[in-house]
Amino acid sequence: MPFSSLLQTISIVGILLPNLCDTAGGYGHGLGKSLDGQPAQCNLTGQWMNNLGSNMTISAVSRNGLFSGVYLTAVSATNKTIMESPLIGYQQLKGSPTIGFTVKWTFSDSITVFTGQCFINGKGRPVLLMSWLLRSDSDNIKDDWKQTRVGFNNFEKLPTIPIGNVLEIKRTSDED
Repeated sequence: MPFSSLLQTISIVGILLPNLCDTAGGYGHGLGKSLDGQPAQCNLTGQWMNNLGSNMTISAVSRNGLFSGVYLTAVSATNKTIMESPLIGYQQLKGSPTIGFTVKWTFSDSITVFTGQCFINGKGRPVLLMSWLLRSDSDNIKDDWKQTRVGFNNFEKLPTIPIGNVLEIKRTSDED
């Protein structure tokens, strides 16, 4: 008996990751300021990339503003292999979302502290404007004066996209 057509639909139910700026309450959601001064929501939780290509992932923010995560720098003054390093910090939960965190580098004897504030840019995306101090290890007290570096970085939150949406794949085949 000929089978003229077979129509098969495969549906994959998608999982939607958290939005860029979650406007529902909860911890880790500070009331930020857009660049035009209007209030906007800023959620630190997620992945961020700075102007040098370094990546930072921040996990959930606790009730008191404590958060942790990992940092993978794109730049280093050492010739050692760059590795992911832990970070820990605090965020103010009310008003302007000022933040501060420390990175303990796993591939060197240095520590960096970051401090700054979250804003919403003209595209409606959260950005972190941060200043930092990097302290390197010194072999002796005479070289102490040159062991601290100062800098600035801008971080943009990486967009979260659906892992999958409803996807329909239709196949037809003829069998005799």
